[in-house]
Amino acid sequence: MDLKNTLAELRDLFYEAPSVKTWLKICATFDRLSQIDDLDTFDLVLSYALEHARAWPEALRVAPEPWWLDTCRSKPVPAWPLIAGVETGPGLEHTDLQRPPVASLRWLTVKGQHQLHQQGARALHDATHLDNLHTLRLTHQPLDAHGLLMLLDSPACPRLHTLDLSHNRMSVAEARVLAATNRLPKLQHLDLSHNNLQDEGVRLLLQSERLAHIPRVDLSHNNLTQAGWILLTRTRLVQSAERLDLFRNRSFKPPFARALAESLEGASTRALILCGNRFGDEGVAALARVRLDHLDHLDLSHNQLTAKGAELLARSELLDGVRHLDLSYNSLQDAGAAALAHAISAQDLEILDLRDVRLTDRGAMTLVQNDRLKRLKRLDLRGNTLTESGARALALAAPASLEALIVDGHTLTPEGWRDIAGSCILNPAALAWLAFDPRSPHADLRDKNIDDTALGLLARSPGMASVIHLTLAHNHIGPQGAATLTGSATITGLRSLDLSHNPIGDQGAAALASRAPWPLTYLHLSSCDIGADGAAAISKGHLAQDLHALDLSHNPIGLDGLLALTTSPNLSHLSHLDLSGCDLGPAEAAALLTADLLPLNTLSLKGNPIGLDGLVTLLASPRFVADAHSPDRINLRLDLDALTPDALAALAAAPGPLCPRCTFFSGRRLTDDAAAALALNPAAATLTELDLSHNALTAAAAEALARSAHLHNLDRLNLSHNNTGDDGLAAILTSPALNTITRLRIARSCVTDAGLAHLSNHGATLLTHLDISDNLITDANLQTFGHSTRLPALTRLDLSHNPITDQGILTFLRTPMAHRLTRLVFIGLPIGTAILEACPPRLTIAIVDHYDHYDHYDRFNHHDDFDASPDPPPPAPRPTSRKRDKKGTTNPKANVKPTPTKTPRPPKGHDKRIDWKDRR
Repeated sequence: MDLKNTLAELRDLFYEAPSVKTWLKICATFDRLSQIDDLDTFDLVLSYALEHARAWPEALRVAPEPWWLDTCRSKPVPAWPLIAGVETGPGLEHTDLQRPPVASLRWLTVKGQHQLHQQGARALHDATHLDNLHTLRLTHQPLDAHGLLMLLDSPACPRLHTLDLSHNRMSVAEARVLAATNRLPKLQHLDLSHNNLQDEGVRLLLQSERLAHIPRVDLSHNNLTQAGWILLTRTRLVQSAERLDLFRNRSFKPPFARALAESLEGASTRALILCGNRFGDEGVAALARVRLDHLDHLDLSHNQLTAKGAELLARSELLDGVRHLDLSYNSLQDAGAAALAHAISAQDLEILDLRDVRLTDRGAMTLVQNDRLKRLKRLDLRGNTLTESGARALALAAPASLEALIVDGHTLTPEGWRDIAGSCILNPAALAWLAFDPRSPHADLRDKNIDDTALGLLARSPGMASVIHLTLAHNHIGPQGAATLTGSATITGLRSLDLSHNPIGDQGAAALASRAPWPLTYLHLSSCDIGADGAAAISKGHLAQDLHALDLSHNPIGLDGLLALTTSPNLSHLSHLDLSGCDLGPAEAAALLTADLLPLNTLSLKGNPIGLDGLVTLLASPRFVADAHSPDRINLRLDLDALTPDALAALAAAPGPLCPRCTFFSGRRLTDDAAAALALNPAAATLTELDLSHNALTAAAAEALARSAHLHNLDRLNLSHNNTGDDGLAAILTSPALNTITRLRIARSCVTDAGLAHLSNHGATLLTHLDISDNLITDANLQTFGHSTRLPALTRLDLSHNPITDQGILTFLRTPMAHRLTRLVFIGLPIGTAILEACPPRLTIAIVDHYDHYDHYDRFNHHDDFDASPDPPPPAPRPTSRKRDKKGTTNPKANVKPTPTKTPRPPKGHDKRIDWKDRR
């Protein structure tokens, strides 16, 4: 590893704008740094990173999943001091939060994607290492009053500033527990959205003296009636809230608008969000009588307003001091725009959003020409019926204060671009047709009919100075435009550039490679008519020195271009190279065997006429692996779906080493001969996971695997969705070569009661996970199977979609095997009260209906709950919970996973403070 280059890469990452993607790159860099033996150097680099990481938002400093898993397994994570928070889910155990590294966490998110029941609350109750925690999010749990009491009794609660209990099915009983608690003295933000508190639960919370100190409470989506909303207006929250969010409430009618208006009088509200309530002009008339001295942001979009409503606003004092006004998606028309433009109270407006309000050129011109809007900085007019001539006039008439005039630009002609872009030189506000915010680092100008002249004018526009990521794909930019772009004195900070589908040719590629002043990390030049000379110019230019990803797909670079790229010392940081559709044949494939490809992690060769001989040549090399990830080999992206069975058999027999996680053969129409060739291949000795699911294999293929002398390291085997049957299962179980398997999947493989008898009689001493779902297993041998001693390590079993009755399930639950299991899947099988009462305390049952079972449980690379890490030592018995089965009967014992429900996502840019939304 080149330590100097790694440190330079880390420095560049910290200088980028904070984002999740950049943070994961920083963590990956430290994964590489942790392999060095010089601890002093590592500590020095870590100290440097800590100084810069403190400037990052804590919400972005999340632990990558491998780091968290290592922490749960007591493995050291050298760079853990960088972490501020952890987001975990169904794998959370009681002991995970007892690890010493957890003591540094500032925030913790526990999401129960598969319904953790009370396990998340129990884990938090037992945690003693959360001294620095100030934010806790425990969401998507069936959290009842008992679990809530357990959570509030945890040592971390008295120190919390933010508590998120949304999506937890909480009702009036849980609201009563919260209203009576004194364990949240420092809480500033309480999120109870997406529950079922109803009017009574909300009343208890709002009238609680013990929660009176909390300034921000989110009670959205709690099935309130209009009486409940009116109750809210009479509480302290309306008067004290800085942000009042009433987004899309079905019960929001004019009576509530009047009650809200009365309660708002004299309030300290700075942001009032009333989007999507559809209260019309009558609701605006009630609100227009209110004066809010501190109001800064008013959102009345999606409310069926007309020009009359706009006139009421213009004559009211509600707009006094408002700097951000959103009236989009209403029917204001030109008359409403004219009323706003002449409003005395609108003179402080800086941001005006009038998307899709049925404006014409005349109404838009009224807005930009009026002196009362002299402070306007951003005007959004997208979705209106503006013409190209009107847009040109707007660009020329826009006031000097305007920083962004945003309208639709996909229909603009090159001539229109030249006119509007030319005015950008004199007036930065005329970035109108760019349809992007000049303050944003991202500029997406794809398919805008931009030619060389228009690009030259835009490249000199001051609005382009902040752009870091520029997309110009699918335009009419030629060599001259590429050269002009590199010579821009305004565009100086680019990190990624997309010029794909532009005819820049070799001359344009050479101009980019030699003249570009930017430290580009991503360069996309797909379908740019670049040949061998252009590829050679890119490989030799100084632009290549910082590239991490290069896309030259669908360019005729040929053998000379390939050799120039793969032997260049300048591409020392390149990890992803896309050469799809570049007319590379068997000769080019052979050239890759000796090329210097050490920095590469992924190489795409799709759409090239390499042929079977070229594929076998590449896969026989220890440098490559097909469609898989390996830390010490290059991942080849190839066209494998169209291969014939004979070609697949040839690849299975290729002498090169296979990736330890071999999922390449899943769903490839593999035959028994191909499976036999794989079993005879000495390269199979490297396999730890083999996925042969969704093929046409019979028992002969399973027998060939069982006879293999090379599969002695196999840990996981997936033969689901084949025709291996009972004989194939028997061959697998009796094979001495496959006695290392811990996870076996044979779902939908024609297994009958005879196969279950083979499992009872032969078993596998190391098997921990077994999936025999969607077969032909009945009640006949379930009791014998449950008393078998040949599966001592089995902890997870899937019996879904078999013709088993409720009596068979009840019989199995009384066997010793059921008491050893920690997870049992019964999807699609009959479940009654007697079965739930017979469930052992430590057993989790999945009885989900209408579930895409096969896709969820049939892939090794999908980290679902069935395929999670091996179970830790069994915890203490869980406290009983009162869940209801599908018949409505209360079950005091079983830990049941009900059907997951999809909850609508909040709108983009949604800020949860006081957020009362009702979508019943």
